[in-house]
Amino acid sequence: MRMLSPHKYILLYFLFSLIDKTTPFKIRSFDNEGCEIIHYPPQILAPIPHLKECLSNINGLAVYPGDPDYYDSIEVFNCRNSYFPIVIIYVTKISDIQKSIHCANTLNITVVPRSGGHSFEEYGIGGKNGVMVIDVKEFNQITINVETNTAIIGPEQIELGFLTFTQTFKNLNENLTPFINLSPNTLLFIATYLGPEEEARNAVKELIELSNPAYVKFEEMSWWSSVILFPYKPRQNSKSKSYIIPTQGLSLEGFRVLLNFISDIECDFGVIFDVCVGGFSNKISVNNSAFIHRDFFAIMQLEWKWSNNSKKTQAKCLEKQLQFSQEFQAKYTTYFSYQNYIDRDLDDWGTRYYGHHLPRLVETKNKYDPNNLFNWAQSIPTKLP
Repeated sequence: MRMLSPHKYILLYFLFSLIDKTTPFKIRSFDNEGCEIIHYPPQILAPIPHLKECLSNINGLAVYPGDPDYYDSIEVFNCRNSYFPIVIIYVTKISDIQKSIHCANTLNITVVPRSGGHSFEEYGIGGKNGVMVIDVKEFNQITINVETNTAIIGPEQIELGFLTFTQTFKNLNENLTPFINLSPNTLLFIATYLGPEEEARNAVKELIELSNPAYVKFEEMSWWSSVILFPYKPRQNSKSKSYIIPTQGLSLEGFRVLLNFISDIECDFGVIFDVCVGGFSNKISVNNSAFIHRDFFAIMQLEWKWSNNSKKTQAKCLEKQLQFSQEFQAKYTTYFSYQNYIDRDLDDWGTRYYGHHLPRLVETKNKYDPNNLFNWAQSIPTKLP
């Protein structure tokens, strides 16, 4: 038998040591929508046997890591960050919800409710790993009270055009719900009108005459047809900031500052104005509910989308967006922001989202959830900051 020299033994040992200590090379992979493919961490699996036993008698479907439908069940609207729940429960009745919450409380697992799954910060799957998601899309019970008529339902030219919109919107028909999409070279006006096409044309007649748009199109359809017209919005990497524009509108100086910013060719920024002047919601007092956004011109959303940017470019664009947002909000808009365009990086978010209602919300939280079982990064806290 041929013997290896001691030097070869030492060399082989040295090579195995290097291989053992080398960090594995990771190849980043993406799906067809530009979302990075990441798999759940094994450490979230530990409580599953106890959880399965506790949830064994619920009526709805429970999906766990490793199940065939798991990744489809946690597919999110914004795939900028990935989080992995310990279970997703598709409840169908109140008893399912009660039993699920009982199990979560017993096993000390955070609970997050999910409806549309459109959270801009992925709070619909917890905003962190290892939570219980109670999905209520299948919970479609409706109770109608005929006597009270109530129902309980389960869960340059661009500058000129913008100024025209600002002035004419204040006199628009209350049945009209308009949106403005702003990109560096385009100002797009989209609206829905509750009523026949002839009335819709009359409602925006002055606006069309003054703004002289390049293209005008009306399409009449049933309400249900309008709902299913665009049933799917592709997943994307995005980051949004929101601003409440006061009743007098955005100043021309503010608009020019905004347009200059979104013309940045490195970062694909865009702006949407949800115009809210008029309408029944603005007739409700700001003191009637925790939704404080009443009697204002518009909600402005500054959105950044990306797919192929490098990590370095992403970090740079996020920093640009944050710096611009703070300066723009301080100078051109109100202090408040819109909670449906949730922003994890927003400072003083409790006040910006809920205003003077925050102390009462904290009081309500302590009454019904003193142990903070339902919590995520921007859920109502048990103590004021």
